[in-house]
Amino acid sequence: MRILWAILCQSSVVDKQTNNLSLFNVIEEIQIVGPSGGSVQKDARLDLIAPRVFDLVIMFARSDFESPEKGKGKVRMKGPEPFSKEGLPQEFEVDLIEHPRSRMIVKIPGIPIAGKGTHQFLVDCSSVGQDWESLFELPILVTVHLPDTISPSL
Repeated sequence: MRILWAILCQSSVVDKQTNNLSLFNVIEEIQIVGPSGGSVQKDARLDLIAPRVFDLVIMFARSDFESPEKGKGKVRMKGPEPFSKEGLPQEFEVDLIEHPRSRMIVKIPGIPIAGKGTHQFLVDCSSVGQDWESLFELPILVTVHLPDTISPSL
């Protein structure tokens, strides 16, 4: 089993007639507004939760398109150093018996933000009878801005 791609977005919709996927508000970076009049140190631990539901959309494929596979997937999240504590483990079934590719939409009820820097979504897979293998890392940059340093949106 392999992963062709993974994308974090605010929401996704699958058209029932065509099976086409639409992704809305793809997330590449999360901006946190820091305390007013204060400062946020580079190594400051934040311990926040980005308070919205996100979709992590993953496209799985058979290792060999001609050989059906079945297994499990797992999504974890790891914060940047020195906040490398892992969290958010979610497991799910991946069935590639009938079709050579399959999309999985993992609903994430809030992203734990440990501090400034690059957070990683880690996707692990395990085919039947095999150990877990890390197959994909999706980096999400977290920046912290003070209220008076945010530029207005156009």
